Amino acid sequence: MKNSSDISFTFIYTRYYKQAFRFAKSYVHDEAVAEDIAFEALIALWEKVEITSVEEITPLLFTIWNDE
Repeated sequence: MKNSSDISFTFIYTRYYKQAFRFAKSYVHDEAVAEDIAFEALIALWEKVEITSVEEITPLLFTIWNDE
């Protein structure tokens, strides 16, 4: 995956939001909380992509909460 100069937050949000939301909801069982978690995770993911090259986004997304 290229760095953030090639990837916008809109791209990440559009591509990964539903997946992040479903993953979060499977743990918290509350849609509003899952939405917040998914959005925060996507922001953190985008920030990581800004500073480093990422080959696979999905595994990073699912582990991003461990870094926070």
